[in-house]
Amino acid sequence: DEEPDAELIEIFLEEADEILEQAAIAKQQWIDNNADASALDELQRCLHTLKGGARMAGIMGVGNLSHELESVYEDVAAGNLELNAELYDTVHACDDRIMDMLGELRTKLHCDPATDLIDRIREFRAAGGVMLAAKETAEEQAASQDAGELLQVLAGHIESSRSAADAGQALASIRMSLDAFQDSAYQS
Repeated sequence: DEEPDAELIEIFLEEADEILEQAAIAKQQWIDNNADASALDELQRCLHTLKGGARMAGIMGVGNLSHELESVYEDVAAGNLELNAELYDTVHACDDRIMDMLGELRTKLHCDPATDLIDRIREFRAAGGVMLAAKETAEEQAASQDAGELLQVLAGHIESSRSAADAGQALASIRMSLDAFQDSAYQS
């Protein structure tokens, strides 16, 4: 891996500052009005330019993260990602990391890749804009709610069986409820 040229880094940093200033304005316009397609287009153009400049200067970490963030905005424009808090958190995390990377370039003429954030973005996009951990949590909550409902049904059956004769009926009813619960759990 060849180190980028210091002069190219300096030129890139000057351009990056201008690009990120334009991107910040476009991003705020888009956040204020999600229907503003021109602001979203401007964000994509800014990131495309940042990505190209970074890669031409040999700063692959910034180029790769910019590419992934550009892809997020492309997915938003195509309607493939839901506008939610996770989306905003993800793009803000990318913006912060890009700024950190530019700071590293200014002081060390090198920046560490954002592999963890790139992986997070890819997971986020693959899940349609919902972090997989959040999806699992929602599924766990639904299962817990289903289990709670089942326990209520079972408690109702037990309370209604006061005699030994009723106990047999209650047990049969509990088994039917449990079978129904399992069938619905497997269909989910």
